Amino acid sequence: MVRRRRKMVHSRGTEFAQEEMDFHPGYGGSSAIIKARDRSEKKRGRADVRKKTGVLLLAAVLLTAGCRGSAGEENPESAAPPQQAGSSGEETAYGRLPQQVTLKIPYKIVKESTKLADGDSYEDNPIYRYLEESLNMKISHVWESRDTEGAVTQKINLAIASNDIPDAMMVNPNQLRVLVEKGMIEDLTDVYDRYASDLIKNIHDSTQGASLESARFGGRLMALPNVSIEADSPYLLWVRQDWLAKLGLAPPKTADDIARIARAFIERDPDGNGRADTLGLSGDKYIVLGQKAGLHAFDSVFSANGAFPKAWVRDKDGNVVYGSLTPQTKEVLAKLAGWYKEGIIEKDFPLRGDGGEVVAANRVGIHFGAWWSPWYPHPDSIKNDPKAEWIAVRAPLDADGRFTVRMAPVADQFIVVRKGYKHPEAVMKLLNTFTRLERGEDPNTEQAAAIKEYESRYQIDKHDFYPFNMILDYADAVGRKTELLERVAAGELKKEDMKTDEMRQNYDAVLSDLTHPKKDLTAYSVSRAYLQGGRVLNEGVNGEYSLFTGQTPTMESRWAALDKLENDTFLRIVTGEAPVDSFDSFVKKWKELGGEQITREVTEAVKLK
Repeated sequence: MVRRRRKMVHSRGTEFAQEEMDFHPGYGGSSAIIKARDRSEKKRGRADVRKKTGVLLLAAVLLTAGCRGSAGEENPESAAPPQQAGSSGEETAYGRLPQQVTLKIPYKIVKESTKLADGDSYEDNPIYRYLEESLNMKISHVWESRDTEGAVTQKINLAIASNDIPDAMMVNPNQLRVLVEKGMIEDLTDVYDRYASDLIKNIHDSTQGASLESARFGGRLMALPNVSIEADSPYLLWVRQDWLAKLGLAPPKTADDIARIARAFIERDPDGNGRADTLGLSGDKYIVLGQKAGLHAFDSVFSANGAFPKAWVRDKDGNVVYGSLTPQTKEVLAKLAGWYKEGIIEKDFPLRGDGGEVVAANRVGIHFGAWWSPWYPHPDSIKNDPKAEWIAVRAPLDADGRFTVRMAPVADQFIVVRKGYKHPEAVMKLLNTFTRLERGEDPNTEQAAAIKEYESRYQIDKHDFYPFNMILDYADAVGRKTELLERVAAGELKKEDMKTDEMRQNYDAVLSDLTHPKKDLTAYSVSRAYLQGGRVLNEGVNGEYSLFTGQTPTMESRWAALDKLENDTFLRIVTGEAPVDSFDSFVKKWKELGGEQITREVTEAVKLK
């Protein structure tokens, strides 16, 4: 798939309706957020926190119901006309199939569960029974597997290679390309146009059409894509404000500011314990991840210098090049090597896991991390030092004063339907139904309460039991929710203004943390993630997208080795094990080992798009 957009990524699109549900306690947002939250819960001995902090209102309706967006109710400026109950469009999107349909799919086990009710299974449980009865269909699993060491990907690759795929399945960009080339999947253009719900269409509209474009080949929609949350891409800089205040320092703006503050944190005893035990910047052994933000990697330092490693970009002459090979990337590696040599980057970062332990121990007071860092690792920091006050900063800025970041692909998962399957509309209806279910927008409150009680009793999350592990949300979900919670903090909105369970829970969390700061770490996490991380992102992000995602033919056999070469070289340069000029040898070797051919293939793909 080929895609490039250069734009200011703002977190609110007033032209799109409906409140988004992205990251909140109990909601199945991006996998990175869930992993961060789970780490924090485990470390605090609170593995059940997601159940305590809220489960979305479920729904089970047999025929038709209103598809209405809650953002339109909570934020009228962004409202779109609600769909009327019983309308023909809604009947088409959610109505029962005239005859029972069987759908055979592979099933990815998201989370092992041994606590279901007697007789229940991944294939027979309240979620499946709701979906099947609602739509008049039977869902059966051709196989069930955890994705340990890529097991699910391998099974799907084998099915594609043997030309024997199930009725529908989720695939990655490369698998989608192969399926299209082999003519193995249905054209879903007309299915989407006719059967997609207003909710689904509004979600894809929030990407300005880019998500659907990622699944188009020859102008035809060949798959149903997911939507990446824009806020999940940028690395923010998180800094101990209490340490800044003690040392009389202002928050950083530039890379040089970051180095100056890290140096001060090392040398000037910001924790006041009289010992030289504080460190500079934490780090990640991969140096740059080039995907959705995590913790401690240096992606933002690269992008501030106009360097975009692991992305396909254009050079000054307009040629397609791999961003890891550019002079700008070499310049940043030299800067990071200087920082490491001076101790500005803490020396042991290559040996650590995710770096969370040095933040938790309050030895580090400055680190790069996603907007959700208040979920992890900050609660552990506060537990060990209640005075810790973490703030988010858009830094480093580029030469023009913009916060420029590499954005993750707008879509990276796709639902496909086998060529010849007689009822592709069943798959669209299924996605419509469990998306509405996930978002708590189905009005059948009795069934909702029953399933909610089942979740609570057996300590499960319903989104772990959907036929496809695709949780759709608006691209600007975090920004919209942040705006509402800022109004809550300002006293402009009341709890009755919150129209969904999760927003009412977030309302409580914000007020709790404002009234009793850091007393309830779950409330702290919700409040600070939005009112620090989300607020800073709403100030504006200059997003750069890769020209190309997916794989070319040569990538299939060569990319793993090239990626390892890149990661090893970058780490060796930064830690001083190799001189900065070894970058030139790396570029030459990368091209010789297949990179030059890959660049030609990517260039052709970009031209074709």
